[in-house]
Amino acid sequence: MTRRHPAGLATIFALSVLGVLGTVLATPARAQSWQRAHYQLHAQGGDLVLADGKGRPLAVIGDLHVGWGAPQLFRPTQVRAIADGRLQVDYVVENDTTANAAFSAEYELGDAVIRADYRLRLPPAVKAGGAMLQFSPAEGAEHRNVLKAGRWQHAASAGGSDFEIYDGYFRVIGSGDSCAMMAIHGNALWRNDRRQHLTFTPDGEPGNYSGRAEYVVAPTAMPALAPAVLNNRPYAIVLSTPRPFNCFAPADGLAPFDVTVGATHAGTAILAVQVRDFDGRVVLQEQRDLTFAERAIRREAFVLPIAEVQRGIFFVSASIRDQDRELVFARTTIAVLPPHDFSGDERSIFGIAAFFNEPSRDDALAMLKRLGVRYVRQGDNRYAPDGITFFGHTSLRPDCKPENMDAAIQKLAAAVIERQNPVYEFCNEWNMAALNKAPEEATKMRRERAELYTEALKRLRAIRTAAGADFKIVSVGIAGADLDFLRALHDAGALALLDGIALHPGRGNVTADAAFGFWNYFGSVRVFQDAIRELCPPGAPLPLYLTEVYACTHANNWWKDSCRAAAENTVISYALAMAAGARQTFFYQFNDGTHFDIGGVRENDSEYSYGLVRRDGSLKAAALAYAAIAEALDQAEFSSYHRPGGDDESVNPPAAPDSNLHVVRFATPRGPLAILWDRSEGYVQSQRDDALHHREAWVPHWTKSTTVTLPCAGDNATVIDVIGRSRRVSAVNGAITIAISGEPVMIYGLDENTATAP
Repeated sequence: MTRRHPAGLATIFALSVLGVLGTVLATPARAQSWQRAHYQLHAQGGDLVLADGKGRPLAVIGDLHVGWGAPQLFRPTQVRAIADGRLQVDYVVENDTTANAAFSAEYELGDAVIRADYRLRLPPAVKAGGAMLQFSPAEGAEHRNVLKAGRWQHAASAGGSDFEIYDGYFRVIGSGDSCAMMAIHGNALWRNDRRQHLTFTPDGEPGNYSGRAEYVVAPTAMPALAPAVLNNRPYAIVLSTPRPFNCFAPADGLAPFDVTVGATHAGTAILAVQVRDFDGRVVLQEQRDLTFAERAIRREAFVLPIAEVQRGIFFVSASIRDQDRELVFARTTIAVLPPHDFSGDERSIFGIAAFFNEPSRDDALAMLKRLGVRYVRQGDNRYAPDGITFFGHTSLRPDCKPENMDAAIQKLAAAVIERQNPVYEFCNEWNMAALNKAPEEATKMRRERAELYTEALKRLRAIRTAAGADFKIVSVGIAGADLDFLRALHDAGALALLDGIALHPGRGNVTADAAFGFWNYFGSVRVFQDAIRELCPPGAPLPLYLTEVYACTHANNWWKDSCRAAAENTVISYALAMAAGARQTFFYQFNDGTHFDIGGVRENDSEYSYGLVRRDGSLKAAALAYAAIAEALDQAEFSSYHRPGGDDESVNPPAAPDSNLHVVRFATPRGPLAILWDRSEGYVQSQRDDALHHREAWVPHWTKSTTVTLPCAGDNATVIDVIGRSRRVSAVNGAITIAISGEPVMIYGLDENTATAP
């Protein structure tokens, strides 16, 4: 095609004769094409059109837009072969008033991968950070979901928990049975229909930058083959089921799942599949010999019988092996949950702090309801399903200027009113920065931020009154048991302006019932309740909202929970929240990943591991634990809590048989409920050790148990484990005898008139 050149191009590219450049641009480019086994590349003017091996056009690689500072647009002008299998694309620039900008690209055409090196020169007024390269659909093609690839990896030594590592993010454009894929070296979210963010790093002299990208063509049936192609690995493997969250009901009878294997090269391999239950029993094990043509995709179907399973979680592992070694493997879970109707009681304490609309909003909300979620921390009640109420939660920055407050608060309050939120958590963790300051500086920061927050509260209340609204205002979410910040808020007058206190009781390497150290759960809740009673008028304490409660499962991290410990701590957290009188308790959060990287994987960032649901949509054991305790505490009333050791628990409590037994009792419509666990092994889950390896979820965390005899109200009792599986235990001489470990059990049918500690 003919391109018009802007004024100044001769200067920009240091060509001495403008007429020469004009001739180049005005002469139609000779059609050029390059063929490889699995892709074709065609030059159209200065653009490159990436096609599949059959010649179907998929994507256009073209211009570069640099938009920070003085915006610049670099347009490709011609494609030149500079060596065997190497191309150069030349560019012209628009809006270069300094005559000091240039961009060029070199492409290496491999057998399966196109590797690009980019060179950029910018004047001082222009920033490279927001650069975006054209990678847009060719005619007949369309954008598809970004692929956020992960690769499963075994722990460094035997006995650790397997985990996923980052394996590249890819922009995907497809047509028919093929996809063009660009490996994203930059921000996957910084994109539009035409362009994708491309990271440039300083290279040599000031103003010079370099960047890179890779391009592959993969089958639509398995875009996940792309990272294997890019990294010259022989196989890729993906596990899937036909159900959202891989969750089935007992009535389904069978839980089918597929193992999809893609080969980058022709060959033979062994597919090995193993499924374990929560007790570690192998319930399915099978091997199949597979033969592949190059780039072949095979989908192997398997079936897990579940007709006799009322509730459970199964851990599925599939690997591809040659005769000598494992080449690649993947993991997922399959869950079995029976239907359950919750009461919808507004007194429910069960909430979720955040969720993503994955795999769809309807699917996500349906699973939240099945787990027993009654409240969501943020959302719009105009679109809420029956049985779920959305609160409001937004924030001002703690460095907000008072003169800018009114407009910002007006906007925030208007959204709360429009969304019909009954409760509004106003701001988030303004105290966090003070936790890492020297005492004098921390005191000053807490005081100043408390005073600023109080001023913001006054304005928010005035707006609420003027609007005739009645939403409740809950405090800034306070990170950890920061009593100094709570008192600073009181001294500034904030507590008198609030309808509740929000606490984020962060927890480290201790169980949820531990009460020592700063980062603990129950100790934080308890001291905050005591402080609220002290600071508020007699008989009128503000209610406590636990708006972020955690059971992070960042693999093999000594400060975080194993997947089994997370299930245990979820049950204990909710039992003790109700015991402590918390108004609502919001688990943080439903999904692994972050709001800015939904479905992402970053093995070195624990923020990606806080969910009840893995990034592939499969449920963790903690999700079943959430459902189990939500069912148990539906319409429950707290009765008593027997806590051994009083307020001064030792890290290593004494080993006397009855001295370590925790018992929390509730009255429920289903009869008296007792939740029991034993702390003979202490409250510390793991010692500080960067080489720690978590046990897998089917391996019990605790190695000791205490046998206890518990008087029954009748002939038997129902014992429910941490994921909700129940069994009937017959009484002998009016009592049952069971072993209790650090893993909590829920029991119906005990004699509620016996001593508090059975």
